[in-house]
Amino acid sequence: MMLRLSFPLFIPLMIWEAIFMKQDRNPLHDGKRKLTGRKQVAISDAFDFKTVKDASRALGITINELMCAALSVSMAKLFEEKGDTKTKRIQIGVPVNIRWEMYKTYEDVKLENKFSPM
Repeated sequence: MMLRLSFPLFIPLMIWEAIFMKQDRNPLHDGKRKLTGRKQVAISDAFDFKTVKDASRALGITINELMCAALSVSMAKLFEEKGDTKTKRIQIGVPVNIRWEMYKTYEDVKLENKFSPM
């Protein structure tokens, strides 16, 4: 059963959890190095969007669901390669689409940034 709290009651709970939350130790934050906040970026070879779209349709899922699954599997493999067998969950920020309406045709598409972290 999931407990639903109103927003004002949720704030003390968030503070409580932040104070008593155990320290996260995993291959991304192992405590051996200082986290600097400096961003590092990597890029891979281009992939065919049609292949991704076809795969998501064949599986009966959205492209976002497919990409989140791919990210989850790759993170699990990275942790395994680094020797971490204990970490079962991590928190990440994923940009999600917040457009109210989808474009009807390709010509209607506008370059705009309408996304939010989840």
